[in-house]
Amino acid sequence: MSPDKLRQVAEEVGSEFTAGELQATNKMVVLALYTLVGDKCCGALVNAGSMLARWFKGDDLEEPLTEFLDMVGADCEVDEKDGVVIVRNCPECAGYPRLNGPACNFIRGFIAGVVKEVTGEPVKVVQTECEGAGDGRCVFVIGDESKGGNGEPHIPELRDFTESEFEEMLSASRDPEEVAAFKIASESLLREVFGDAARPMFFRAGRLYAEAFIDAFDPEDPEELVARVEEISGSSYELEGDRFRVEKCLECAGMESDEPVCHAVRGALSMLLEHYGIPFKRVVEVECSATKDAVVGSCEVRIEGIAWKVKKVADAVRRAFR
Repeated sequence: MSPDKLRQVAEEVGSEFTAGELQATNKMVVLALYTLVGDKCCGALVNAGSMLARWFKGDDLEEPLTEFLDMVGADCEVDEKDGVVIVRNCPECAGYPRLNGPACNFIRGFIAGVVKEVTGEPVKVVQTECEGAGDGRCVFVIGDESKGGNGEPHIPELRDFTESEFEEMLSASRDPEEVAAFKIASESLLREVFGDAARPMFFRAGRLYAEAFIDAFDPEDPEELVARVEEISGSSYELEGDRFRVEKCLECAGMESDEPVCHAVRGALSMLLEHYGIPFKRVVEVECSATKDAVVGSCEVRIEGIAWKVKKVADAVRRAFR
């Protein structure tokens, strides 16, 4: 994707969702992936960030970094002589609660990727300060770990979350199109890094964040939970027969794909059905906006294996999405 195309798509997605909706869903998915695979998620994000350097070209380190970071609402200072990059208002750690150390692996990978594009040489980039952990800025050191300690990344997790922590993720301080640009770039490239594993990984991530929702909000009934999910995601959900329809789907918004990509939606639905004791075999995405060149659109999932003719089961499902 070119920078101009990313900017155009982000503006359209940003016109449909709030900054908080975009930030919260991005953070929940990535936190769930961190929780599932730990260090491997760090590596995947670094690789995804490195791939972003192919989208942003320049003759030096500063030009592509400034172009992307300005697009996502951040500022940077580049000292090529000392090999230090300082990022303020970083989009990656924004909204993460409980950070105890550096967690900007996508940006770290992007810096390394830009250096390689400019010099032709692979380098290691270490993050030594993190705005989200209270340092006031994010600092990245290129090539020489002795300049700033070992910079071991912190592994955030989506466990034992409270309602207030979900609200914190909703409090985005930048414009919607800026949050959209970061979400689209990071998630689309992360899916590319995961390859064939993206489908099960994002499905499991969806199950995990749905479980976190249930634990945090302790809903009295399915309707209350779905209302809270709609509030956080900006999407709406409707069940007709065995079809679960997502209007204005946020997971695939801005994505380009030849096949359905809303695996976290399927995972979250499977966890919801499980939690309320509704028997099913599997959930299958049958329609995805990403395959129809729609920047924002509707997606549809089929729930297989429900005894729809059994009134008790059918009523329980319909109550959840009334």
